[in-house]
Amino acid sequence: MRNIKRAPVTTYSEISQTSNVKFSFVEDDEEQHSPVACRDFLNDAVYKSLTGTEGFLIYGFDSRLFDITTDKTRLLLTGPRDELLNVYWNYDYYWEDASKTLGISCEWVNDEDALYIEDTNVWLKAPWGISLLSHILRVFSYKMNYSQSIADNVLRLLPEACNEMNYAHSIGEARYKTLMENWKTLLNCVNEHSPMGYHLDNTDKYFIHNFSGIVSVFGKNTIKGNPNEYALMLDALQGLKGTKQCAA
Repeated sequence: MRNIKRAPVTTYSEISQTSNVKFSFVEDDEEQHSPVACRDFLNDAVYKSLTGTEGFLIYGFDSRLFDITTDKTRLLLTGPRDELLNVYWNYDYYWEDASKTLGISCEWVNDEDALYIEDTNVWLKAPWGISLLSHILRVFSYKMNYSQSIADNVLRLLPEACNEMNYAHSIGEARYKTLMENWKTLLNCVNEHSPMGYHLDNTDKYFIHNFSGIVSVFGKNTIKGNPNEYALMLDALQGLKGTKQCAA
């Protein structure tokens, strides 16, 4: 069984979550930071990696203190045993084909008190990519109906009004479903546009932290007056008029 060296415990300023699963990046079997409940911290680390900047300290999380390699996505998931079990089985079910063809994996570590995820680097092409993966993994902490897609499970779970399911309300249910069904196409377009979905010349850390996740990138066609190419592509995938498809 793989053993991951854990990082010292750090307290962050975070909004409480309905799901108790937390995330941390892993390099060389070492946890790079104390687990985070707020997934925006993961976005901050990917932003640093993509831009070659030094990172920043925000709400107690300091992305300056570590680096992530981009050959694969490596995450440690911690939380209650029942939620981690749901993640384990749901990941296996929905990612079964990818596990065989791409070599991705989800395994128990540290005497089965945590899960280690090793996935492709596609999620590190943009901050919203790691935001989407961590969103899906947190959705996986709930019991899923395997006759339904991930998106349809989220829409079914909306009455629970948990944080992750509220994405569908924030973006719009039809728009959210289009995103969940076409994220590969959108990630493959990342080289055509800013990885952030808006101009990278905005270096304000609060702007970066708050406007690089799923809702910020896909919820609006403009962000602070700048065209949001990803949202426009999502419109195109929905078949809305006046938009064009990505060339990928």
